[in-house]
Amino acid sequence: MRIGESTLVKSPDFLVQEMQEEILLYKGGSHKAIYLNGSAALVWKLCDGTRTVDDIAALLSENFSEARVAHDVRQAIETLVREGIVAARE
Repeated sequence: MRIGESTLVKSPDFLVQEMQEEILLYKGGSHKAIYLNGSAALVWKLCDGTRTVDDIAALLSENFSEARVAHDVRQAIETLVREGIVAARE
């Protein structure tokens, strides 16, 4: 199964601090903090366990005129998955 077809869910291991459009995530039990700019924060918020990468890219493409939205969403999600912030589920 492609990651684009998997639903995405946030990890419960992070404490969340929202600051206007940006987010700081703190990994429980470590000294690691991860900063999400406004775009990455929006992608993270949409990882609610009901949407796939393709769903998120399509939703954001409707609201933003940039041609690279789908590419940028995929890059953001790859980073979120690699950092353990988001997990893909079949």
